Amino acid sequence: MVKASRSTPAPGKKAPSAPAEAVGKEGIAEQVLSNPRHEEFAQGVVKGLSATAAYRAAYPKCGSDEAAAAHASRLVGNGKVAARISALKAEAAERAIVSAEQVVRELAKIGFADIRKVVSWRPEMTATEPAEDEDAGEAVKVITSRVTVLDSATLSDDTAAAVAMVSQGVNGTLRIKMHDKVGALEKLGRHLGIFKDVHEHTGKDGASPVPASAPVVILEVDGPALSGKAPDKATDRIRKPRD
Repeated sequence: MVKASRSTPAPGKKAPSAPAEAVGKEGIAEQVLSNPRHEEFAQGVVKGLSATAAYRAAYPKCGSDEAAAAHASRLVGNGKVAARISALKAEAAERAIVSAEQVVRELAKIGFADIRKVVSWRPEMTATEPAEDEDAGEAVKVITSRVTVLDSATLSDDTAAAVAMVSQGVNGTLRIKMHDKVGALEKLGRHLGIFKDVHEHTGKDGASPVPASAPVVILEVDGPALSGKAPDKATDRIRKPRD
């Protein structure tokens, strides 16, 4: 019968240690360099430092910039360090993409919000009975406006995200303020390339130039020009100066 036996390191040799690992925020184990100075160097490069500056940050006792540049070049050529830098850059890029998607999603909640999902209003007819000291007569019918604030527990997360403020005065008056819908749509349009800022530095036919500080908003639309004139190109450009 063969018994399994553990392998033991040879005399004078240490058993190989497991590579250092750190668990990221998302619960994924990220490989960290066993040499803490090498890890600091890789982190510095990813944060935007030059290789020389990152090396000097990791090795502050380095004598000169020439020496730091030479050692930094050697570290960049190290396979493990280069792989670590690539992994950190990939993680940073992924975080940036997720962050951009979240910002666009939140702007969309505000830009496409419908206030009717927060409050409702309608005209309502009410009858007012005559006072006791007045001659008996028919009740007076009056049309009043009724505004109802919906229960916050019934609002969807997207609708609630579009509400900027809810307050109640001493007399019981409720005030509801929504986030800036137009501002959110403008930011979304700029992100998607619908709106563009154009700075005109020369005027037409020698006229006075438009100041560089006065951007012109260009709205690109498909189809015929809104002015009724035939478009020169497939895409019309309508210039509207900002107020």
